[in-house]
Amino acid sequence: MKTMATSAAAVILAACAFGGDIGKGPLFIGIVDSCKGDNAVAAIAFVDDVVETGNVPFVIPRTTDTNAVDALLARADMLIFQGSAFSPGSTKPPKGKTVEDVKQWDRDRIAFERLVMSRAVPRRIPVIGICRGINVINTFFGGAYTNEDYAATNRVICHMQHKVSKKPCWQPHHEIAIDRSSRLYSVLGEEKIDVNSFHRTGPGVVAPGFRVVARAPDGVIEAIEGDVYPAFAFQFHPETMARHDKRFLNLFRHLPELTGCNGLHTPPQRD
Repeated sequence: MKTMATSAAAVILAACAFGGDIGKGPLFIGIVDSCKGDNAVAAIAFVDDVVETGNVPFVIPRTTDTNAVDALLARADMLIFQGSAFSPGSTKPPKGKTVEDVKQWDRDRIAFERLVMSRAVPRRIPVIGICRGINVINTFFGGAYTNEDYAATNRVICHMQHKVSKKPCWQPHHEIAIDRSSRLYSVLGEEKIDVNSFHRTGPGVVAPGFRVVARAPDGVIEAIEGDVYPAFAFQFHPETMARHDKRFLNLFRHLPELTGCNGLHTPPQRD
């Protein structure tokens, strides 16, 4: 997966036309750093999808400075928590790095993601989670991971599709069923749709104030939405599928509707 890397001091902005409807002008969407080693990283697919739908992406770089995080969040209409750059249990870390390096990156990332959530929630900034991001949001609000290994190849569906298929990451791997009463259904208008799959774990216990709105045929949770807090999270990767299937790009066009944030979030004041 291609990524955009910046120094920790840099913020990536893109000038673009009118986008969402939370406030006036385009939405400023903070993509939370995936903490890949020494760089601040946003997957370029997120950047492309946000820009193509008329909004402005910028990176929330990893830092322990709460004042810096607050200053960035003051400019954010919405946040996206990304998928994993590396698996903490990886036996094949990047060249020149060890398994322990990868585990430390993951520990740092967990602490940073919780810091961002803890500063964003009092502001009621709408949040979107993708893959790992579904667990970031779910566990922050009191949910829990499953104990199952969804990437096991002896499952009815192996949810790490590259282990059982040579299809590119944007190609779908299995179907999901969508709750007709959900915001996801209101945007897609479809009860079933094929999605890709790259995850080992996922929500086991759903947080209070959230509900499951999509499942795979084997029962695995594929999407949740907040009933109280403005939030939505996918287990699959719409950002990579969006380049080849405009239905998924349309999800990025309707992020405010997905989070249900209308009337709940006071957008930043800009000239």
